[in-house]
Amino acid sequence: MQVLINFFFGVLIAVIGIAIPGLINMSAVQITLKRNLRAGIIFSAGAALVIFVQALIGVGFAGYLAEHREILSMIKKLAILIFIILSVVFFYKGLRPRLKAESRRQGHAFLVGMAIAGMNVLNIPFFFTISTIGQAHGWIDLQHTFGLFMMLGLSVGGFFMLGLYANFARYISTHARFFAQNLNYFLSGLFLFLAVIQWIQLYYA
Repeated sequence: MQVLINFFFGVLIAVIGIAIPGLINMSAVQITLKRNLRAGIIFSAGAALVIFVQALIGVGFAGYLAEHREILSMIKKLAILIFIILSVVFFYKGLRPRLKAESRRQGHAFLVGMAIAGMNVLNIPFFFTISTIGQAHGWIDLQHTFGLFMMLGLSVGGFFMLGLYANFARYISTHARFFAQNLNYFLSGLFLFLAVIQWIQLYYA
């Protein structure tokens, strides 16, 4: 049962994180429009592979902390700062959304997906923070091999969302600005809310 919980928790986090129009998903849209749907799906697979590696780092480190609880309280405090930073980042993206991911790369779609996903290094602290908080609250278990299933969930969820962007490329390309402005503001508020909740639990619980 814990295996399924970890897996679907990873899928959920990836879906939420990649739902926001940004460089990687708008690149999936652009490649699909310029080439074809097959290229968009292959691009998504390449990006999903990199997301798995990023999850391996972020979730793996969170799993290490689960077995060394003496430094977990320090990480909980650090999580407040990370949530605030993420809130500011998404608010700034809402003010100045970069929707035109004008990639001139004409290489293999799989490699292009890997390259563009690799630029999004923010995934690592995001996966680490969410995994640490999930472990601390008992939502997931990262000890033993359970963490691997969350990594797989993150990768599958990432591929699923990018595949959706590719399938609905034409619709998204005409409505992306509206989605970006509103989703970024929503996620900015969400991360600020999480920072406040974490602060209350640390100092008033």
